[in-house]
Amino acid sequence: MQLAKIEDKESLYQKARRGGILIGLSNALKFFLTMVRTIVVARFLAPNELGLMGIVLFMVAILESLSQTGFAGALIQQKKEVGPYLNTAWTVSVARGIVLYSILFFSAPLVASFFNAHSAILLFKVVGIAFLFEGFKNIGVVVFRKELEFKKEFLFQQIEVFADIFLTIGLAIVLQSVWALVLGYIGGKGIKCLASYILHPYRPGLAFDKGKALELFRFGKHLLGSSIIILLITQGDDAVVGKLLGVTALGFYVMAYKISNMPATSITHVVSQVAFPTYSKLQDDPKRLHNGYIKALKYIAIVSVPVSGGLFVLAPELVKFFLGERWLEMVPAMRILCVFGMLRALGGTTGPLFLGVGRPDIITKLNLAKLVLIAILIVPLTLRYGIVGASLAVTIPMIMEQSFSWHICARIIKGKVRQILSVVAPSFAGTLLMMSFLGVLKQTSIFSGDKIAALCLIAAGAFFYLLFFCLFCKRDIIEIRTMLFPSLKGKEAAL
Repeated sequence: MQLAKIEDKESLYQKARRGGILIGLSNALKFFLTMVRTIVVARFLAPNELGLMGIVLFMVAILESLSQTGFAGALIQQKKEVGPYLNTAWTVSVARGIVLYSILFFSAPLVASFFNAHSAILLFKVVGIAFLFEGFKNIGVVVFRKELEFKKEFLFQQIEVFADIFLTIGLAIVLQSVWALVLGYIGGKGIKCLASYILHPYRPGLAFDKGKALELFRFGKHLLGSSIIILLITQGDDAVVGKLLGVTALGFYVMAYKISNMPATSITHVVSQVAFPTYSKLQDDPKRLHNGYIKALKYIAIVSVPVSGGLFVLAPELVKFFLGERWLEMVPAMRILCVFGMLRALGGTTGPLFLGVGRPDIITKLNLAKLVLIAILIVPLTLRYGIVGASLAVTIPMIMEQSFSWHICARIIKGKVRQILSVVAPSFAGTLLMMSFLGVLKQTSIFSGDKIAALCLIAAGAFFYLLFFCLFCKRDIIEIRTMLFPSLKGKEAAL
């Protein structure tokens, strides 16, 4: 019995490790392709066209959040067999997709008029097709995450992303209009729906069990409340900028947000896919839960903090080199949002922990407090400082939320806040030194104004940070190497 228990622990560690590495590598590739997509879009589309798509996706996000059932999260967190619940969950998903498409189709003129963007009416109606694809997606794929089948989950998730990226790049070059973004978005959703039936053998049918639906909703209701709040937090700033400053300003803001948060988005995606189901299986083992959280936070800090710091220092050079001079207006906002993106990446370890131990209500409460503060700040700061003010309005509450989150995490994992801070301290120290080093290099004539110089600055910053870690964080280097190549150690340690 004891041997079986040990094997089970090692199996869980193996799955989490392999899943994290696999998804991490795929997200590195996705990050590169997304950067290419962003560059192509910036080169072939004007800021106002990006602003139009921002308005459309804002409305899509509103409808998705207001109708969020949370059933997928409830199925993953369930300790018992989920088979009897799948048809009910799928039936609700289909009905939701049809209703959302209808709402978006008929409300398009009203929403476009509110933002004074009448050319977006047809865009709204076409984008709504994505709701139908999402609604009819095979519910069986949720089992991939629940059972830690990360290879299948990785393939399923990346199909949509890569389809969207390649379609958008090709269409942007050919069409050179906002329709490249719209058709790429819909195409990705449609291919993902088709892939869900190819990758998983389950074939859902229309059936509704009120009792099972209510059982799932008891967990999902917290995710519903949280998703509405998260919508207002993540999309409300777009609405305010679009309404107060116009579509073109929104285009600059959306691009600044996208670039500064791209590393955080990629990292958070990896963490949520691996950490949530892993924490769910560790929720009754406090020691392993503690070790798992600390390791996840450490690895994320090692990557996300220096990337955000590098983007902050090199923002003018990177924007001019990759996007073109017409986008330089967004640099001040982008720098502030780099801080936001870094905190978002670090916070990517807390949400899965709260969900994994069955406490989604914590997410709701923290996000509600953050939303109140954003609501107080967003309008006056945006009116006074433009998109820089909007950036400040979302970043200040994020700083406060992360502080509270770490206190709560410390209690859940039965640790101390100072231990959490000690985990991220080396990354911050190395990043601050790297930023100072780059600041000095930028003042020299060798590294000013030339496109090759911009690439050299990126390489110099990366080299300096790696050198710092090799000199002062040897234990972390060994730990990462052992995680990636366990054969070097001989035997893995359980979480």
